[in-house]
Amino acid sequence: MSNYQLVEQLYRLYKTAEQESQRLAILQALGRMGVWATTRLEQALYDACPAVRAEAAKLLGDIPDWGSTNHLLRMLQHDSAPICRATAAVALGKLFQPFVPEIPPLNHDGYWAGYFKKEVPAQLVRALLTDESYRVRAAAARGLAHLGNKENAKHLAVALKDEDHEVRAAAALALGTLKVFPYIGEVRRLMHDPHPEVRRAAQEAVQALESY
Repeated sequence: MSNYQLVEQLYRLYKTAEQESQRLAILQALGRMGVWATTRLEQALYDACPAVRAEAAKLLGDIPDWGSTNHLLRMLQHDSAPICRATAAVALGKLFQPFVPEIPPLNHDGYWAGYFKKEVPAQLVRALLTDESYRVRAAAARGLAHLGNKENAKHLAVALKDEDHEVRAAAALALGTLKVFPYIGEVRRLMHDPHPEVRRAAQEAVQALESY
């Protein structure tokens, strides 16, 4: 049986599976098929179940196929479930992290890599600063860390003052990952944050910045 045939067989099973746990298991099997399964995983992004949609987004983030970018951006911008928006944020960051090979034109209709290289960070920043869910804001910080672009540091610095401790911690860790030394003072102040998770994250980030 060819890879294509196996993917199609798995997708037929997915379409007929009634239980969430069954669909999740099938998606994980599809994820192991890599780029062969990209199209079917994209279709799973529109499943009625948020957990299934999130799993599909997570799996797509591990596959170097930038054709999924539009679908993941739509999820980040419009999905009603915070778990889905959060997973899409991290997946987008992973798709465009620096060590991924240069991105080719996505299709002959004019969607070039340059557009997505601007749109993905722009949407992650929007999510970081404006999403109503703290889970999504924290995930957007992790996505920006994956991107590796120091130009986003100023937005992460704003998130250091977020009302939620998970967002503050994620923003501090992201600044440490990006090695943006000019913000070490702001990160160091979080070592006195009321929440222990933020203090631990700030200490780890400061150590990373000082070792740069």
